[in-house]
Amino acid sequence: MMRNRFLRLILRVSFISLVSVLLCTACNSNVVFESTITMDNATWNKTDVAVFPFTPRDTITKYDVILEITNNNEYAYSNLYVFSDIRFPNKQFTRDTIEFFLADAAGEWTGKRWLSTHTNTFRFKQGIQFPYNGEYTFSLEQAMRCSNKECSLKGIEKITFTIVEQ
Repeated sequence: MMRNRFLRLILRVSFISLVSVLLCTACNSNVVFESTITMDNATWNKTDVAVFPFTPRDTITKYDVILEITNNNEYAYSNLYVFSDIRFPNKQFTRDTIEFFLADAAGEWTGKRWLSTHTNTFRFKQGIQFPYNGEYTFSLEQAMRCSNKECSLKGIEKITFTIVEQ
């Protein structure tokens, strides 16, 4: 009888400790923005532009921008070229072309695997500051040279865009 009470007490304390740790971890997250765009039929068409609006809280804080790209086994390439635009509150903008590698040199998919999907995480902007108050708009557009007329990339399932405060 005494042993059962002791075991229940240990289980209760362990459960409360676990919940406390999980809550504290969630509270200390530096993520200030996160949005996921899921592609219809796991296909990223040339005309589909992923848009992510973000308003920073100040002009001093430094941020990292992280992209997670999830593809499945139907994706025909080992890499992905993307046009990345940032539109500033004062209407200026910057454009970069970025290449993301989704497979290694041997053609094996990289990243976290779940069944037939693979998720790669890329920290593609580090330590950036937003010099103006107001809304910034990040846009991502696939920039692959395609073999089909519509230039649709079959096998890209979703893109998660995250901004993390340093």
